[in-house]
Amino acid sequence: GKEAAFTGKNPALVPVANPLTEVDTHLRTTMVPGLIESVKQNLNHGVDDVRLFEMGKVFRLKKPALSETQEDRGLALVATGEFYGSFWNQLSEPFDFYHLKGILVELFKQLRQPIEFRQASDIAFVHPGMGAELWFQGTRIGVLGSLHPRLVESFKFPKPVFLAEFTMEDIYSLRLEEPEYKTLPRFPSVERDLSFVLDRAISFSTIDLAVQALQIGELNDFRLIDLYQGSRLPQDKISLTVRLTFGAASRTLTQDEVNERFEGVVAALKQKFAIEQR
Repeated sequence: GKEAAFTGKNPALVPVANPLTEVDTHLRTTMVPGLIESVKQNLNHGVDDVRLFEMGKVFRLKKPALSETQEDRGLALVATGEFYGSFWNQLSEPFDFYHLKGILVELFKQLRQPIEFRQASDIAFVHPGMGAELWFQGTRIGVLGSLHPRLVESFKFPKPVFLAEFTMEDIYSLRLEEPEYKTLPRFPSVERDLSFVLDRAISFSTIDLAVQALQIGELNDFRLIDLYQGSRLPQDKISLTVRLTFGAASRTLTQDEVNERFEGVVAALKQKFAIEQR
């Protein structure tokens, strides 16, 4: 059926007792096909830049007996076209994988929940070289990436289509913190850059989670600003440069305080990931 074209297999479908049409005879196991159809409809009507999301339920028969229905609440997103249009002083920028990843990073940051991205290459409806798994508290909850070339060709999409889908069940089960209003900082912050070499198999999201776990209150931001992999490094190594931003709400941090917190991060990364500082 329609889902098999996306998943590459016939999933264990839950039949509808009284189907309204000959097509909708089973409950869906993924929201992706419906959203991709919506992208196609938009493009057919002259809308070139499409960004859609759906929050809904998916259903499957529980293994191994396949006699009980499992219902999951999830979120799916899809986008194609330009991330933003052109201006008089700036060219337009196509929507890409990193825009989608950034949206998810920001979403989970707003939920105040850590999220991890792991490389993936075996998701049937995702481009084999441009896909990732979404992990939350040690559990794989979903996927994101570029739509598989065979589906791009099948739907005759003129540009790459990016999508994500994940279950929200584990997040709904948590007691989420109430949003808090924070005033703009009155005191200046201090930026420190750190360059280091480590095994290329270690993802930045793993490093980011480890730094978050240190719970340094005055570390306001930790972000990747440069990545190098090439002839000057062994094949199994990679060089990263990260920027740390320190600041306190009530006063300006002293140089010694910034040094102490910075060195604490460095020591933790050396201990956990055996980084070599450059």
